[in-house]
Amino acid sequence: MIEVKINGKKELFEKDTLLIDFLKQKGINVNAVVVEYNGSIVPREDISKILLRDGDRVEVLHLVGGG
Repeated sequence: MIEVKINGKKELFEKDTLLIDFLKQKGINVNAVVVEYNGSIVPREDISKILLRDGDRVEVLHLVGGG
């Protein structure tokens, strides 16, 4: 079992999961968010390369337009 904190909430995974697959499963458009992985901002082109591991921390920040 893999335990990952996502936006401060514990998520459990039975098997290795790519970050992009988790985001898609949650219906999150990767073009409308900023993702922080273990304290570092992830470039959009790298989101599909990250394999979630036990103890990882992920923050998903939704972009909001305005003026």
